[in-house]
Amino acid sequence: VIPTLEPIALLAPRRPKQGPLGVPINKTAASAGIQVPASYRLTVLGPRPFDLDLAAVEALPFVERHIPLACVEGWSVSARWGGASLFDLVRRGGGDGGSTVHVVSLQQGGYGTSTIRGSELRGALLATHLNGRRITLDHGYPVRLIAPDRAGVLNTKWVTRLEIR
Repeated sequence: VIPTLEPIALLAPRRPKQGPLGVPINKTAASAGIQVPASYRLTVLGPRPFDLDLAAVEALPFVERHIPLACVEGWSVSARWGGASLFDLVRRGGGDGGSTVHVVSLQQGGYGTSTIRGSELRGALLATHLNGRRITLDHGYPVRLIAPDRAGVLNTKWVTRLEIR
């Protein structure tokens, strides 16, 4: 959106500089029908399956990266995302750099799943923080996939399961 025309933009109603923690929201948790269970678990399926509760996810080594989020609506915003390295979890689950990981969300249908592999896998985070603060429910609380060079809709929110192939 051209800044001087931004107030009248009809086709891109979200503003890249507006939104919780400085990042816009395309789909809210309410519109996706998300209710995070109090007993949230991240399940990792693969050669060595395991699962983690939220406290265990947050106790993993913390990595921060500036990763731009590019929306199919035409906006993009760079933000500082923090959380666990997805690749570290894949290795713990018995995978390696050649693995393909199917990421599953609490969201049913729509963009409730995503597949990641190769160089995307190595740079990806299971984000719990955005710009130094805990991600909001609408940003994907408790855990969101964030990977460089992917359309925003492929950075799955509300992650509940990783399937290593």
